[in-house]
Amino acid sequence: MGLIDLVQELESTDAPTRFKAATALYRMGPQAVPAIPRLVGLLRDFDGVNVPDSEGGERLVTIAERCALALAAIGEAAATAVIDELKQDNPVSAIHCVRALASPALAKRVPVAVVSERLMRPKVSPTMAAALCEVLYAVCQAPDEAQRNAAKSAFKAAYAAGRVTQKFHKLFVPGGATHSPEAPAV
Repeated sequence: MGLIDLVQELESTDAPTRFKAATALYRMGPQAVPAIPRLVGLLRDFDGVNVPDSEGGERLVTIAERCALALAAIGEAAATAVIDELKQDNPVSAIHCVRALASPALAKRVPVAVVSERLMRPKVSPTMAAALCEVLYAVCQAPDEAQRNAAKSAFKAAYAAGRVTQKFHKLFVPGGATHSPEAPAV
């Protein structure tokens, strides 16, 4: 099935059809660039499909989750559209935008100020805080030094405000993971 057909299937009223199309676009990676607008629109789609899990059972995966993966697989070309959707402040799409932005290809394009502002909001959910910390961590790995420094500063401010999830506390503890080659020195 070709790209045009897959983009059309994203508009189906049948959830499994949309899910399969998003999965196929995920597998296409950067070749799926023309699907970006429709994939971003589906970051608000909480319909899902049961998929097998590693323990022999099933788990529900939403179309929004699968579209976030597809956008991350597309890479840097999807960054602007995902960031624009995040700025819309839609509670359904926001978490999926943030998850897509945590991918290394998109992280290097993330405006740290937008992520930091969301993390510092008074009523940020634990799930959103964890996802935002993942984005900041990914930006700390970005090749651009100014971007890395901005992310480290945002991380420090969030830590001081008690917004950094437990997973990342080790970055702020002397002798913690800050000495590991893959962890940022914050």
